[in-house]
Amino acid sequence: MASVSSALVNAYWRYQALYENPDPTVRRDAARLFWAWERVNDAVLDGDAGIIELIVALADAAPNDRAACYLGCGPLEDLIRLHGADFADAIDAAARRNPRFQTALRCVWYDSEEDPELVARFQRFGPPP
Repeated sequence: MASVSSALVNAYWRYQALYENPDPTVRRDAARLFWAWERVNDAVLDGDAGIIELIVALADAAPNDRAACYLGCGPLEDLIRLHGADFADAIDAAARRNPRFQTALRCVWYDSEEDPELVARFQRFGPPP
């Protein structure tokens, strides 16, 4: 992932808003933006070099803390589970300099199979808001 596309970031959050709408006719409109969710998911699964920058951009664009937590318990949590050791320093640095990213990180749920040192490193930023 060379650079973070504002079109991707905007489409991702628009998809989420449409998908979560209680009106089924509005939710159907989310399908045309599903590509944004897929692109973020694929970048997480692949551990793309620019994934931290993408998650920071998504955190910055999150419409509220609830959305930032969604980002934390979704893509960021998946990234930590799949590639946490590889991105630990970058995740830590992003959380120290970006309050919205830190909010997302505080919403990550850890299971008992994860590296306890890594979990402690990230949980030092506090509990979910």
